[in-house]
Amino acid sequence: MSDVAFSVSAGGVTVCGSPKEILSELAFAHYPVTVDAGEGERTFASFDGVREYLQTRFSAAPHDGGGDAAECSPARHA
Repeated sequence: MSDVAFSVSAGGVTVCGSPKEILSELAFAHYPVTVDAGEGERTFASFDGVREYLQTRFSAAPHDGGGDAAECSPARHA
């Protein structure tokens, strides 16, 4: 699964990469955070909640690349 690229929109920024890369970016987000992982927006109060959700989502996602990397930009920390 680590070679598969996913994209997640969080707080208006689209984060792309492996599940580990996405979770690493979200570890530094300001919570609560709203995340869209292809199932509509969900709001999480803490990293633990978003981590559990995304780990379940990543394991259930079809391995088709998860989106166009050209549409993604790296997250920026304020």
